[in-house]
Amino acid sequence: MKKRFSLIIVLSLLISTLSACKAGKYGEDFTNVTWTSKDPQIEFTILDGRDCGFGTITVKEEKIDIFCQWFLNKKLVFFRVDDYPEDFDFYNDAMGGTGILSFSYKIERNKAILKVLTDEVFGFQYDTIVLTYEKTE
Repeated sequence: MKKRFSLIIVLSLLISTLSACKAGKYGEDFTNVTWTSKDPQIEFTILDGRDCGFGTITVKEEKIDIFCQWFLNKKLVFFRVDDYPEDFDFYNDAMGGTGILSFSYKIERNKAILKVLTDEVFGFQYDTIVLTYEKTE
């Protein structure tokens, strides 16, 4: 009886441990990198072990300064920096809103394949966007 009870406990712990593990690669797994896309022109840098960073989107030669954040539910959201007060602490204050662009994503072969969820920038001109990354120095 004790053996059976011990086995049940061990299996329960094993199952709960395995279910808590992340499956696949997440954006937050890539720090000290610059992510880029050529079409559309998007570039942002993630530094210092964070899951968020700053960059730009270029639309018809106009640059939009962005703050972006990877989320554990495999979402990436871009926020327009100009929509926040000058003294806003992007790394610590609550963002609010849904951002100007949001995506679900998967990462494979060192590329992030983004599926567009919301789009206030390109008017849903893109269904998917592919980002590649390079390590920063």
